Amino acid sequence: MERISVLSKYSFLVCILAILVFSTLPKLQLGSYEIWKGFNLRVDYLLHFLAYLVLSASFLLWRKQNRFIPLITIFLFGAIFSLGLEFQQNFIAGRGYSLPDLYFNLLGLLVGSIISFIVKALDKAKDD
Repeated sequence: MERISVLSKYSFLVCILAILVFSTLPKLQLGSYEIWKGFNLRVDYLLHFLAYLVLSASFLLWRKQNRFIPLITIFLFGAIFSLGLEFQQNFIAGRGYSLPDLYFNLLGLLVGSIISFIVKALDKAKDD
């Protein structure tokens, strides 16, 4: 678990940096793909989800405590970070506040948290 913790620390920091950089770029046209008939998935929503999934999972795997304090911390940090970035996009050419982006960010935080708890539980079971 120690190796996972060190790797997760750097993954968390790189993820924050990547989110900051890509959130300040002018709008990129990434397109969308039809998943099911009548249901399109926008690539930018998928990227929001994945970025915040990695952000929360790496933070929670880095923080070794099994208590809920790190969980509350990452949700508060992630939500405020996401809201702040969405707000600042109003001042970037071609960008603007997007409620679906915020939803996918929060969904990524949730799924990343669940994944980290599963990894911790499996690691703990392996040690026992």
